[in-house]
Amino acid sequence: MARSLALSEKTIEFHLKNLRAKLQVNSRVAAALWAKAHGLLAAP
Repeated sequence: MARSLALSEKTIEFHLKNLRAKLQVNSRVAAALWAKAHGLLAAP
């Protein structure tokens, strides 16, 4: 992801950490489950 956006890995990690904090979740999986529960992801 970082390479395709021309950002450093640390920048991506920083923003993902802030996003998880705002969503009050502890992992990327929990963030994805939160998004699905709130209708932000389409079912496959």
